[in-house]
Amino acid sequence: GQAVLTRATRILSEADALASEVDEVRGLTRGRLVVGGMLPAGGIDLPALLLRFKTLHPGVEVQLREGTASDMVERLRGDEIDAAIAMLEPPEIPESLAWRRLGSERLVLWMEPGDPLAKRKRIGLAELDGRPFVSFRPGAAVRSLVNRAFADAGVSPEFAFETNDLSMMRAVVSRGLGIAVIPETVAAWGGPGLVWRPLTPVLERSVAFVWRRERHQPPPAAAFIAFVEEISQMPQAGAAGG
Repeated sequence: GQAVLTRATRILSEADALASEVDEVRGLTRGRLVVGGMLPAGGIDLPALLLRFKTLHPGVEVQLREGTASDMVERLRGDEIDAAIAMLEPPEIPESLAWRRLGSERLVLWMEPGDPLAKRKRIGLAELDGRPFVSFRPGAAVRSLVNRAFADAGVSPEFAFETNDLSMMRAVVSRGLGIAVIPETVAAWGGPGLVWRPLTPVLERSVAFVWRRERHQPPPAAAFIAFVEEISQMPQAGAAGG
């Protein structure tokens, strides 16, 4: 059933692409663009990025699909989305996907102001042993990095709450029910009831722009890929980036 669904999705995607290409011949960029992403990361404001693209191409219907980094990879493989911005390291990106590195994102510790660790300027991983955590769900890029870092440091956190919903995470942390490791960009949003501190050692994830390498890109997707590369002033990627 999954194999049939994947093929059907690709057939529909190609049909949409054909209609878009007819418009392109007429000098128009029309059709649908579906972009994947979840968190603001590495200074990339994805909704603002999509708004700028939409302003340049008003005939394109722009859609956003949220999900974890692993979700983005699978949706690209199945042609459910055209491109994605996700916290992915090069070894995690399959050969079937082309990519460009947009930057990196530091992870920090989020807590309520009354937490004893809030008095510290920087917090070591060993100080988090046994503490209850509000964590992203398995499959999230941040969760994967945190798991590896804690294992390397011999730390045994208690993952008391799991959610990819930032509003829920904020609510739980602000009530002192747990602490969380999150991207610095998210922490910098600020707001009452929460503070954040850097971690030692520094934990960072790359932020990548990815799309399917061998796919015949419909005009909206091709235009968006060119748009992101241009505004980011990114150098050409190496072999892994195609």
